[in-house]
Amino acid sequence: MEEKQESVFKVTKERKKLFHELQRMINKYPCKEKVEGISSPEVELWLAKLDDHDFYEMMMLPIGNYSRVHHTRIRKHGIEERLNVALVYYGKESSEKVDSFFDFLKEEGFERKTTGPINSSSCPWVYVLFNKKQFIIGKPGIDFNSKRAITHSILIDEFMEAYNDYKNFGAISNDLIDSVNKKYKGLSIFCFNKKEEAEHKKYIKKVKVEETMRNLKFKYYYNKYNSYEEYKEKVIICLMEFHNMSRGGALEEYKLYENELKKKFDEKKEYNPSTAATYIAMGY
Repeated sequence: MEEKQESVFKVTKERKKLFHELQRMINKYPCKEKVEGISSPEVELWLAKLDDHDFYEMMMLPIGNYSRVHHTRIRKHGIEERLNVALVYYGKESSEKVDSFFDFLKEEGFERKTTGPINSSSCPWVYVLFNKKQFIIGKPGIDFNSKRAITHSILIDEFMEAYNDYKNFGAISNDLIDSVNKKYKGLSIFCFNKKEEAEHKKYIKKVKVEETMRNLKFKYYYNKYNSYEEYKEKVIICLMEFHNMSRGGALEEYKLYENELKKKFDEKKEYNPSTAATYIAMGY
């Protein structure tokens, strides 16, 4: 006789508890829109916060279809939020235009989201999150929203076009997205034409050359020795000068690390003397 399989819709205590909690939320926060598959923001938020296990348990009940609809809508909303973000660069604009831009954001109900230090002249850009009605001052080296539809930074006038699209259609239009992305294709994120891109590349190259020169000078002045004894003597001097040790005390401390330092020197991986002295003084 064929063994009867257990239904995936078995109502366990755990699933029953989730079911009743969902019903409680629906009754407490009824949706104003009488449309199938639509619930109040409070209910959607509750569903969104379920961990993977609880959400799976919810799917094991007939009510799972209901949950699945809302989970899908929440994920879609999250994707839209990430797409409808503008990275506005105002380093080229007049102070009056920048002031008007921020005044406009506040008039439209945008709130500043604080993520760290106050903005400085070295970071003249801001992220504007249309769906959340927020703006975030940028930070060098950090992209808060790399999944935005318009991948390049835009100027204030271009932002106004994008925002008008959003107000009229609920999203930045594909035509504008394609136009701006095509216009700035191949340019670094804060360069707006080929001349700026060329100057930016020169600057990056210059920085790399200067860094290389600094490293070479550092290696020449601090890591060039005729013998291990010469290297050891420089470390002893650093211990005496920078860590207030007597010569006898420096030699005693050095002995504790001599095998390791000699091995590194032979492998040509020695620390520079000041670093080695610091490690010794701190007992590393």
